[in-house]
Amino acid sequence: MGDVELAVTDRGGSGPVVVLLHGLAGSSRELLPTADALSDSFRADGLRARFDADVMRATIAAVQEDRWPEWEQLEPPTLAVFAEHGMFTAEQQDELIRRRPQTERAVIASGSHDAHLDAFDRWIDVLRGYLRS
Repeated sequence: MGDVELAVTDRGGSGPVVVLLHGLAGSSRELLPTADALSDSFRADGLRARFDADVMRATIAAVQEDRWPEWEQLEPPTLAVFAEHGMFTAEQQDELIRRRPQTERAVIASGSHDAHLDAFDRWIDVLRGYLRS
C-alpha cells in the first residue's frame, strides 16, 4: 500500500473545533463553504486524503469488512447526517443507530448523497443545531 497524505485546512473562527471529513472520492474543497458558514461560531478544520491507485483499491476492499465493533465503541458525541435521497436505506440508517443508540440522527429533506452541495442551507442548519446543543 502506498503513502497517504493528510492535508488540513484551517478556516479560523472562534469557539470549539469542528472536524469535517469527506469520504473516499471527494475533496475537502467541497466542505470549504461549510467551514466558512460555521466560522462565526466554531473553528472548522477539514481533512482531505490524497490517494494513489493502490491505496484506493485497498481502501475500497476494507470498506467491505464489518466495522460494527469499532462503531459501537466510539465515545465522542456523534451526529450521523443522512439525506432523503442519499445512498443509505431507512433500514441501514436504523441499524447504525440501533448499534450505537447515543448517536443522533438527522435527515436532510430533498438532499442527495451530496447534500452538503445540493441542500447547503439545510446542511448548515443541521450542523449548527447539533453543534449548539
